[in-house]
Amino acid sequence: MSNEIQAYYSRIFHMGQCIAALRIEPRTGLTHSRGSILQMVRVAYGIKARTKVGALEALEALYLEETGQAFGFRNSEVSS
Repeated sequence: MSNEIQAYYSRIFHMGQCIAALRIEPRTGLTHSRGSILQMVRVAYGIKARTKVGALEALEALYLEETGQAFGFRNSEVSS
């Protein structure tokens, strides 16, 4: 695998991890073991939001823009 492709998938994977953490933190009150997810997202992806919810919306939009698909599953896509 070329370095460019590996870097792309690494970025997309990291973005997905940040989205998942930002979805969990406001609902549960838990904090990430690596420190502030909000600060990490602001630095790594240039997100200007000042709240976790705002950062989540901006990061999900960036993920959609870069991959062409929404992050995660929709209820209709999950098999029962």
